[in-house]
Amino acid sequence: MRLKYEFEFPLRPDSCRNRLTPTGFLSHHPLTPPRQYVNGETHLYLGRQYKLRIEKAPQNDVKLLHGRLLVFKKNNTKAETLVTDWYKDKAHLHCKVTLQKILSLFSRYGTSEPKLLIRHMPNRWGSCTPQGKVLLNPELIKATKGSIEYVIIHELCHLDPP
Repeated sequence: MRLKYEFEFPLRPDSCRNRLTPTGFLSHHPLTPPRQYVNGETHLYLGRQYKLRIEKAPQNDVKLLHGRLLVFKKNNTKAETLVTDWYKDKAHLHCKVTLQKILSLFSRYGTSEPKLLIRHMPNRWGSCTPQGKVLLNPELIKATKGSIEYVIIHELCHLDPP
């Protein structure tokens, strides 16, 4: 996959903020009611909807298969916990790969690879610390790949070149 982006520095913070609000950022998705974690409920992953299917199994596991989000769980385990942990793992893997691809765009500015952390934030998609850490919300994995790339690029723009 080849990424093409044109930047103008400095980016206007107000233009980024307007696009990243919950209503603007995921405007193509209707507001979803609170999740119940029952069979047939739809869940987002990389901008696509998947129907949840919960099955009892000897081991806990979550998989995407044929348009379904399959949750295999032991009797004493909550499906919500398994799905939340799965989202966090997938967010870390996908964002790490995406960050590696995008970093090549910043090479001419001398930007070094930041430490990537996945952390739940109730009101933000991402954040950048003065120490050079990029924090991303695990809920971001529910958005499209293009939206994830946009947030990562936005956070990298906050880093000071060495």
